[in-house]
Amino acid sequence: MTIFVITHELHMHYAHIACSHPRRLQAIPSCNAFPVCIPCMHAQNVRRLVVRHIPVIRQALLSLLEAEPKYGYQLKSEFEAATGTAWLLNIGQVYNTLSRMERDGAIAGIGDDDEGRPLYEITANGETELATWMTATVARSTSTRDEVTMKVLMAAATGAADPAGVIATQRQASMDLLQQTTATRAAATSMADRLHLERLIVLTNAELRWLDLAEQTLAEEVLADDVEPSKPNSQQTTAQNSRAQKAKARGAQS
Repeated sequence: MTIFVITHELHMHYAHIACSHPRRLQAIPSCNAFPVCIPCMHAQNVRRLVVRHIPVIRQALLSLLEAEPKYGYQLKSEFEAATGTAWLLNIGQVYNTLSRMERDGAIAGIGDDDEGRPLYEITANGETELATWMTATVARSTSTRDEVTMKVLMAAATGAADPAGVIATQRQASMDLLQQTTATRAAATSMADRLHLERLIVLTNAELRWLDLAEQTLAEEVLADDVEPSKPNSQQTTAQNSRAQKAKARGAQS
């Protein structure tokens, strides 16, 4: 069976596709315009998968069209210049997004330039959409999925790994990243790249602080359990019972 794995990283925005043949591993830009159907490299195992939209590309293109009409490749170039090296677009993604925006009435085609390139301009609806996006806040909540948090919580809940070990490993990786990013920031030549790196530095420092707090909280939980044993964690108990049953079954077979 062919298996597809789709991941979305905020700072990379790449979809990673893996099929049942390990050597057939690709990384392609995720698309925010029309849903993208991605076939497996092997014709006999073709499957189709829809990648979710990323609205922020649409809003960014509206921003670029605010000043004057532009054509597709111009928008791609200006988008990448504005955002630095952190977010690259392919031209098909740009034109698919423009087509969707035109369909929705956010932009309008105004014919071709002197070299035959289709030009687009923002409409009144597009200006309203852009203003709404620019003034809206970005919501943050505890429901945000984070792999580091998930690893620590699962290790603590199931005993599948030592939570302290998970924290220590991630702490070292985050410290290494912080050192590398700080050095890279010193050599950054564009404002966009510097801002991306500054954000990564701030987030990495915050992650290190959270790891310290998580380590402290877990230690306090262990101390509380030693002083006043509480009801066993149901997930841990289930996992332990399952392992015990498997061990017993193996012993009976032998």
